Amino acid sequence: MDRDLGLDVFLTVSLNHPEINAVKYLADKEQIILEVALNTAIEPMKRKSFLKKTRDCLDLFHQLAGQKPDLMKVELIDKSEISFLRFYRDVGTLSQDEISLLILILREEFANLLVKDNNDIVAKDAFKRKLKRTLMQKLNRNSSNSTDFLAYRKEGRVFVFNR
Repeated sequence: MDRDLGLDVFLTVSLNHPEINAVKYLADKEQIILEVALNTAIEPMKRKSFLKKTRDCLDLFHQLAGQKPDLMKVELIDKSEISFLRFYRDVGTLSQDEISLLILILREEFANLLVKDNNDIVAKDAFKRKLKRTLMQKLNRNSSNSTDFLAYRKEGRVFVFNR
């Protein structure tokens, strides 16, 4: 298990991508779940088209990169007048390029619907190093209560919680 890699992905996505509202890191399962909010419910035909396009683009990306992800799942969930895109991935094969591709697809399809934090996060590098040390300490304690982490952005801040 490479928890160091998982924490790097978790923190990088949390700090660098304002379009991603929440990031969940399941250390024991070596999985990352990214969540993006859209400020309206997505029509069924648009939903189907978007999910197919996203899966096709990501499948092609993996093929070109010579990768076979252990987990790749994309879903759109409607809650009242808001839709949530959830992207489930294994940490071992997830790359920054793949995340950038996902963001590009989201911007192309839903630029005006993305609920994102427009505030910049100051002192990203120092904050990331300190937070990573703290989270690694929690993981190294081998406590089953501290192996899942959730981060979400709000007003230029990143909030990180243990589950």
